[in-house]
Amino acid sequence: MNTKELLLAAHTKHNMQYFSSENLKSTISRSLDELYQWLEYVTLEEILSVEEVNDWIQRNLIERPPTKAQHRFWKKMAQQVYDVVKQSQAVVGDLISKQEITRISNLMISMEEMRHEIIFQTVNGVIYSMVATDMLYHGIRNFIVSENFFTRKVPGISSLVKIGQDLINMAAPELEENIEQKLTQFIQNNIRGIISQSESFLNQALNDTFLKKISTSIQATLVKQKIAQACDYIYEDHIREGAEIIFDTWLPFRTTPFYTQLCQAVVQSFFDQYGGQKMDKIIMDLGITKEVFADELYIISTHLFAKKQVHGLLTKIIKENLKSFYQSEAAEKIIGS
Repeated sequence: MNTKELLLAAHTKHNMQYFSSENLKSTISRSLDELYQWLEYVTLEEILSVEEVNDWIQRNLIERPPTKAQHRFWKKMAQQVYDVVKQSQAVVGDLISKQEITRISNLMISMEEMRHEIIFQTVNGVIYSMVATDMLYHGIRNFIVSENFFTRKVPGISSLVKIGQDLINMAAPELEENIEQKLTQFIQNNIRGIISQSESFLNQALNDTFLKKISTSIQATLVKQKIAQACDYIYEDHIREGAEIIFDTWLPFRTTPFYTQLCQAVVQSFFDQYGGQKMDKIIMDLGITKEVFADELYIISTHLFAKKQVHGLLTKIIKENLKSFYQSEAAEKIIGS
């Protein structure tokens, strides 16, 4: 080996010693000391701008489409979550406390305007109108043709009504059909008023006090329910189709002006709060102290660099970077051939 090759080998070995199990902790500590000292003197705006972050979002979250592998991974993860839930013995109370459920419930109950809007949209919907019409029709019709309160309480009236119905049917078979038409027309003419009354009744009945009583009763049962019971109503086919729908919905949504505006608003808000602050303060606010950073980095690095494949790759990268120096004209002038 010539002088350059010997120096390259020695230099590579020297740099790799920083990543040995004996020296790794001190290497990390020394590097983080330098990093955190530097972070004390620079602000977020000095090293990064709002435009640069928005450009990164534009390139990676908007313009770059998800790959087929990412699509498969998304569906696989949805299935994995479902399998974990299905096999779990945990109850709702193990995952969220009764106090937090109460807070969520009270928050939803406090949204009075939204509650009124939901009631309005429900009672004015086609389905509610159909149900109300059907219930009114059969209720009134059954009351007319069956033994009602009056005929049951007055002796002899029931039989008299029965005879009268038979006589009417014999004399005019089309009379029953005519009554049904009149009844249907009456309901159609009055259904809007009935629905309006229903809305008023629901708004009064579903008040905060009543809803809190119902909520308390539901919570007592809910916290004891196994989360696996959800799988009694949600099947694997539903999960697969749901995951597909979410993915297909996300693709066009991320290209909408609204999504861009949303991302930019979040970025701008972060910079408004932290842009002029020193980086060490920002990192501290995020809970990343130097000690936490060092401990986590050391744990990860210890396992990582202990693997032969990683050790070999790191050696190769260091050697290749140093080789370019030892083959340079500057090194040639100093070392010679």
